[in-house]
Amino acid sequence: MSSDEEEPTCPVLPKDSDRGSSVSSELQDEYEELLRYAVVTPKFETLTTAHLQRLGTSHLSAESSQRKDDTKSRRPTGATTEAKDGRHPSKSVRSSQASPSIVEPAAHSRASHAEELAGRSSSRVSQATERSRPYSPDSLASAATEMFISEANIGKMENILDTWSNNLKSNVLSELRKWKLAFMEQHNLEMKKEKERFAARTAGLNAELDGLKGLLHTYEMSNRRKDEVIVNLSQVLDRQKEKIEKMRTFTHWRLRHTEAKEEAHAAQVAQQHYTLQLKRKVWLGWHSLIQKHWKVKVEQACRARAEEVCARLSTEYEAKLAQHCEAIEKAQAEIQRLRLERERYEESMKKAFMRGVCALNMEALSMFHTTEGRPEQPPIHDQHGL
Repeated sequence: MSSDEEEPTCPVLPKDSDRGSSVSSELQDEYEELLRYAVVTPKFETLTTAHLQRLGTSHLSAESSQRKDDTKSRRPTGATTEAKDGRHPSKSVRSSQASPSIVEPAAHSRASHAEELAGRSSSRVSQATERSRPYSPDSLASAATEMFISEANIGKMENILDTWSNNLKSNVLSELRKWKLAFMEQHNLEMKKEKERFAARTAGLNAELDGLKGLLHTYEMSNRRKDEVIVNLSQVLDRQKEKIEKMRTFTHWRLRHTEAKEEAHAAQVAQQHYTLQLKRKVWLGWHSLIQKHWKVKVEQACRARAEEVCARLSTEYEAKLAQHCEAIEKAQAEIQRLRLERERYEESMKKAFMRGVCALNMEALSMFHTTEGRPEQPPIHDQHGL
């Protein structure tokens, strides 16, 4: 075949999503070298579909072994993180769920790379067969007999696969350690933040609990006071009810007693009225019987009594009249005697008065005579006359 019909034996792999990962770069190099020895050289441009299928299955088995190693390496790391995060299992579960999500894209990308490589190789084989058909129509049988892989290439491939698996294991373990450290740091930061949030929330809840406790105490005090008020009101109502019952009972008893008393009084009044009417009837009957003779008897009795009283009064008045006459006589005699005594007393008083007047006159005259120097003697007949 000519050189212009040769296809590039090394397919271009798509770049991995994780550009900074050493595992992805080395994996790409290993794939290139593996495909360099696995794909047919330019002198064998036609490949059978059976060989391509075997190549794809070998790639898929390598990817599955890589996934198993990844899962085995992830299990101890997950156990250590769960042992460290015993208090917060939900966080460890989230971190363990996050780590497979980080590892799985690389595995999926590798599987997609292998499928894409197999598809590209099959397309190249189909293109080569189509190009070779115009030149050699019976070339399929000869290509199947001539196609082979040397033992040296198989040994090199085995060595490459061993080194690739070892490097892959070491790289995966190193990446897992890095992820573990990153997860631990992230977990510590999250734990710290969670502790801070928990402390703040605990403080808030404690403050709210204190407020609720104070409110509960206030409500308990108010309820206790309300209970006391209710008890006092119930006691007052009970006492009032008992008082009302007693008053009702007393009122009923008083009404019954009053009715009984009124009935007894009415019976007594009726009895008295009956007795009075009976007495009146008896008196009227007795009066009608004795009315014929009582006037005469009363007149005689009154006349005898009046005569007796008149006789007694006449004797008494006559005795009193005699006594009064004697007293009058005695009084007249006494009056006469007193009158005589008065007359004598008046005479003696007149004489004494005249003597006094004469004495005063003589005294006055003697005073006048002494003042004039010739005393005068009163006449003797005047003194005798007085």
